[in-house]
Amino acid sequence: ENINIFNPTIGIIVFRVTLFLFISGLWIGYFKLIFNFIDNEESDFKQLFINFHVLPKIVVIQTLYYLTMLPFFIYLLLKFPYDINLYGTNFNEYLFAIFTDITQMQKIVAIQLSGIDILIFILFSFFPIFYLFRFWCAELLVIDKTYSIKNAMIYSYKITSNYNQLILLFLFVFILNISAIVFGYFIFIIAVTLSYVIVFSYYRLLLK
Repeated sequence: ENINIFNPTIGIIVFRVTLFLFISGLWIGYFKLIFNFIDNEESDFKQLFINFHVLPKIVVIQTLYYLTMLPFFIYLLLKFPYDINLYGTNFNEYLFAIFTDITQMQKIVAIQLSGIDILIFILFSFFPIFYLFRFWCAELLVIDKTYSIKNAMIYSYKITSNYNQLILLFLFVFILNISAIVFGYFIFIIAVTLSYVIVFSYYRLLLK
């Protein structure tokens, strides 16, 4: 409440990056706990804090995903100039402002968003969507099987050719979590954990 965490200063940026890496390390431990649960192996909550050595690989794989989004966002920035004085480093607020302007038809004439622009945005969206479909298992392979980044990307590509299964699975998980929100935060957390168990079990089936 008292600190502008989107202030574009070195100290705040370093703090946010550090916090992101710490939370990511905890998520790796959390995923390890879920894999242990699936395998009926004993584990304790110390697992959350002893897997930070995997973090560099996970960061590289996530960075590759962000790179697939670069063409889309570069073109977006050309059409909608970014006001750093207004948004700071709050990129989400920038995206929300664009969405609001478009839905309210406030800036369509001014920016001349043509059919070609929309086609280009759709084309550039293909890259991150393709990455998600074919390489979503890469992080799991690194965490679960300690694969190298190269092998994780190769094996993920090999086992993720069935798009229909994946779409149906994530549609089911999405409906499950949306339904759980109605019953409160605690039930929602249980539903999220159950969702990970389902997705990770599907990933294990793909490996077989």
